[in-house]
Amino acid sequence: MKSEFDLVVIGGGPAGSTLACLAKKYNPGRRILILERDRFPRHHVGESTLPGMLPILDELGVTEKIANCGFVRKVGAVYVRRGQRPWSVPFRTTHSDRGRPAPPAKDYAWQVRRAQYDKVLLDHARESGVEAREGWAVRRTRLPSAADHPAILTVADPSGRELDIEAGIVADCSGQGGVLSRQLKVRSRLPELSNMAVYAYYRCDPFAHPHSGLFEESKIVLRYLRDGWLWFIPLSREIASVGFVCRRERLTNVAREGGLAALLDDRI
Repeated sequence: MKSEFDLVVIGGGPAGSTLACLAKKYNPGRRILILERDRFPRHHVGESTLPGMLPILDELGVTEKIANCGFVRKVGAVYVRRGQRPWSVPFRTTHSDRGRPAPPAKDYAWQVRRAQYDKVLLDHARESGVEAREGWAVRRTRLPSAADHPAILTVADPSGRELDIEAGIVADCSGQGGVLSRQLKVRSRLPELSNMAVYAYYRCDPFAHPHSGLFEESKIVLRYLRDGWLWFIPLSREIASVGFVCRRERLTNVAREGGLAALLDDRI
């Protein structure tokens, strides 16, 4: 059994749903499919967003839906280093590459719950005419030998049954999963970005923190330590996300010893 699509997007997170939705918007007659191995809503790290995404949300036509989710409004960041005064960076004072003040298109973003945020985007893609299948995993991909031949994706449906899907174009938006790069053995790491994070959610009053701001005007707080850095992200009036980022090798070794929770507690 084969299905044919003009574009198949691997991954239904923000990148995949955005690409599929925009492709459908500007090519309404095309058949577009998103394949997502998980079922939404699902938890995901990466809660603190930037104003640069708002024009994209506007183009998608989903800004109002996101604004109605009740997420904490974010207006900047604060950097904290021992022995130095905290450095606050409001979005409204961002600068151009040449150093001259450049008023941003938007001066705010949100601190989001990714389970909710990602589902809104995926559902919006569906409402825009994109077909999205959750619980579908890509097993193998055979790329075409000629430009006018389709790619063949062997996928497993939620029951585990395998079938082939033909795609004129395949877009890998699987993030860290790196479905195509792993299959094609072209995946590589940038040494300067070889970091990992351990994090947890804490029940507290996030706005009791001296630098986190208010619910309507919050900031992410970044605290530098000797071997990495901490983030503090207000997610609601009662929940904060706190994470420690350091070199991949460090966390890998600690994870083998079962000490990730102790490491995070110690750094906090």
